[in-house]
Amino acid sequence: MTRHEVELEPPDLCTIRLSGDLSFAEVSAILDLFEGFTAGRDRTYILIDLARVGSVAPEARTEAGQRQLPPAYAGLVLFGGSFHQQVAVKLATMAGWLQRESLP
Repeated sequence: MTRHEVELEPPDLCTIRLSGDLSFAEVSAILDLFEGFTAGRDRTYILIDLARVGSVAPEARTEAGQRQLPPAYAGLVLFGGSFHQQVAVKLATMAGWLQRESLP
């Protein structure tokens, strides 16, 4: 990921700075990094900077909405970006949260 930055800050924070358009591959890679970071942790949080995000490909939005969040996911903070961008990210995250909660 050259345009986007992901910082994994122990013990429990994943900071994501998005810059430019987001593709399916980039969203998938970000989610993979976060999932790997949560391994062996009780709780993890995501902080996302949307100030410089561009458009998000439809398949990337689908991936974000359908991907199940890891059990250690504990919360999300969004800043920057428009109200609509923040709502879209929140909805995708909530979908992942609900999928996680529906598992036995």
